[in-house]
Amino acid sequence: MDEQITPNQDEKLKSLKEELALLEGKEGKTNKKTLISGIIFMIMMAIIVVTVILNTSEISQIADTFSSIATGQNYLWLLAAIGMTLVFFILFPISLVILAKSFDKKSSTTDAYLIGASEHFFNGVTPFAAGGQPIQMYDFTKKGMKSGTATGLVLTNFVIYLIALNLLELFAFFYIGDINEAIYNFTVDPATGNLTGYYWTWALAILGYVFNLGFLFFIIALGCSKRLANWLIRVAKWFCRFRWINKFLGKRIPAFELYCENVQSTMKALFAHKGSVFVSFLFKLVSYMIYFSLPYFLLRAVGEPTPWSEYAEVGFLSAFASGAVCWIPTPGGTGGIEFAFAICLGAIGVEYARATVIALLWRMLTFYFVVILSLITVIIFESKFQAGVRMDAKTIEARKKELLEQIAELENEENPQKPN
Repeated sequence: MDEQITPNQDEKLKSLKEELALLEGKEGKTNKKTLISGIIFMIMMAIIVVTVILNTSEISQIADTFSSIATGQNYLWLLAAIGMTLVFFILFPISLVILAKSFDKKSSTTDAYLIGASEHFFNGVTPFAAGGQPIQMYDFTKKGMKSGTATGLVLTNFVIYLIALNLLELFAFFYIGDINEAIYNFTVDPATGNLTGYYWTWALAILGYVFNLGFLFFIIALGCSKRLANWLIRVAKWFCRFRWINKFLGKRIPAFELYCENVQSTMKALFAHKGSVFVSFLFKLVSYMIYFSLPYFLLRAVGEPTPWSEYAEVGFLSAFASGAVCWIPTPGGTGGIEFAFAICLGAIGVEYARATVIALLWRMLTFYFVVILSLITVIIFESKFQAGVRMDAKTIEARKKELLEQIAELENEENPQKPN
């Protein structure tokens, strides 16, 4: 009598085939991930090369300044500035790590740190520093975090950053008298007394503060008021009645609705994870206090006899310059922030020509140096991810082989070979 396959064996055979089909689909998905990651990495490399080439003259000036400091007596101050930059870079991602462990306890500390450190690179090579957060969300999801969790995590970290940055920029107004005098001395011609440049400079600075603070208040209002979100969506849909507006706005409304939902979830997360949010805020605040204090060490490096009593003022002048030009769309605020910073240093009596040199050094440390360090973390993260993908592929292949053997064995039991 022929052997008959039992119901249990039939169920097991079906289960094995389903798992095999799932693994084959996952292998295809893994190959796609590998391809996409490779393309993104190549694009990043191209961007960084183009950015460096476009700023060759600036880099040349910075190199000359470094050379003159190295042959002088103040190189230890420059080394101190480099050391403080490294401290800033090391502390910066910790806030994201704290939040990641709070939002998803299974998340990897190493991955969260590398993703946090990569923000400088993606922000540095995109207008309005807009590239960091979307890439971070993508990186968290490709490491297995749920999309909603990754979005809430990254947006929470972004809101904390906005609060810390705006707080320091507002404290700069303690020195408003010195800042006003510096702007006046730079823009007003003593011979004519024309105040046009003075008023324009202040208007542009106020625009930067309105841009920064306005965006923070908008995010908070949008997150706390569902009525505001619904009203904005209704207004957008109303404008879409006009065909020429609907062509570019209509298809973006669903994405904006999702964004509103994510922002509101983020506001809830700020209170649900208030302990980790507070600690993250402290790390972010301290890291930016270090960031804005770097010019003091650079002043001493170029021979300016700036006393320690002006240490805090130099930091807040740097914060003011950062806030005043945040609306400039060039990557990293290139061009605008150096100009604003050079003017602000006039508040402590530094001549504009010397202040320009210090601004270039600041650019070297806080932009080029930090972006290169950040690029290294991107390479490490991508290499680590690719190694994991290859390991997964080997595991999948081994499991597929095992499944095929088990399926063949069960099918042989169902249809045994009859003896001659």
